[in-house]
Formats: sequence, structure tokens, C-alpha cells
Amino acid sequence: MNAAQRDSLKDALREVPDPRRAQGKRYPLAPTLTVVALGLLAGKVDLTEIQRFGTRLSQPQRKALGFWPKKGTQFYPAPTYTVLRDLLIALDLEALADILTRWLQAQAGRLPASLALDGKTIRDHLGCIVSLVEHDDGAPVALIAAPNKGHELPAAQKLLRSDAVNLLGCVVTADPLHCQKETAQLITQEKGGDYVLGVKDNQPTVRQNAEKKLAAAAPLLPRPTPGMVASKTAP
Repeated sequence: MNAAQRDSLKDALREVPDPRRAQGKRYPLAPTLTVVALGLLAGKVDLTEIQRFGTRLSQPQRKALGFWPKKGTQFYPAPTYTVLRDLLIALDLEALADILTRWLQAQAGRLPASLALDGKTIRDHLGCIVSLVEHDDGAPVALIAAPNKGHELPAAQKLLRSDAVNLLGCVVTADPLHCQKETAQLITQEKGGDYVLGVKDNQPTVRQNAEKKLAAAAPLLPRPTPGMVASKTAP
């Protein structure tokens, strides 16, 4: 991420309402949320990892983000674990996810052709983030917050339904949790995309029908022969 992108992300995060009281604000909101956002964009879902990500920022980087120096010094402290935890507990995570999604869409211009729908639980009881991520490198292009892991499916459907998410021409993949008629209709009929959804026994009829359809189909890869197996195991 270049400096212009970093600054535009910080500016976008200024729109998130600050839930903290006026007194006792040791760290400005936008730079603190930028650390959280950069950590999430780097694939970190453990709050401890996000906090460590912040501590690895150099002093010039922290200054550029807009953190305040320690009184009487030129040292710019990074947010502690407790600061991040208390902020995220009080924060409107849905507003944060919406702003991040709109920023990501503005940066990308258009979603890539192949996306994975995935939910990750943020540890320490801070809820769940459902993301649309690029298949190539796992970088998220849209996010939404869910209260906990059990709310992943409705949160994912809300994300797909969002006006900020463009799926035209995209293929969305997801695990069997998302093998639901409403999800499929959102992707295809409402957003003009296609889907590849996993199937398990949560949809027994769908699974049986899929197995029948695929039984006579050619495999994606040739079936291994004894000779092929022997050549792979040979020293």
C-alpha cells in the first residue's frame, strides 16, 4: 500500500463514530482504526496479532498515520492490546466494515473475477468478520461484521446484497454453510455472478442429486493408476 492509499484509508475511517468518552483518549481514532484495518487486510484475525502488527510499524510510519507523540518526547507509541480490545468492544463494527468495503471497492475499481466468501472469528469474543477475498492472494475486497460465528450465514447474505458489492461476471466460491437457495439467488439473479458452493449433508437432496450428476462425468484430473502411484512414491 502506498502513502496515498494509506492516507485515503485513514480519511475514510474518520467517518466511523467514536464511541469513547472525551477524557482518556490516549490514541486518535482514525490512526488506531487504520492499524486494525491494515492488520485485517494483512490476514490477521487474532487481536494479539493485530496489536503486534501495530508495534512493528516504524516511528516515521506511526507519525505519518497521525499518532500523537508521548509528552515531552519524539516517541510515537502504538496502541496496546487493551486499547484495541476496549475500542472494538464499544465500536459499531458494522459501520467499520461498511466503510472498509466502500474504500476497498474504490481502490479496486471492480471486483476480480474469482472471489471466496469466508467467515473468520476474531478471537477474544470480538465477533466474526465475513469477507469476500481474492482467490490469488486472499486479500479482502469487501467485509461485514457479524455478532459471532453463529451469525455468519445471514451476515454473508447481507454482504452479498449490499449495493457496495458488484459481482457482475464474478465467480463466488463458498463452503457448505453457504449452500442455500437465497445465497445462490443473490449471487446469480440479483448480482449477475456465478457460484461454486460446497455440498454436505446439511443439504442431503442437493448432495444426492450432485453425486448422481457427477457419477458419469469425467474427473477433473485423471484417476491414478498403480504405475503413477509407484512413480510418485519411488525415492
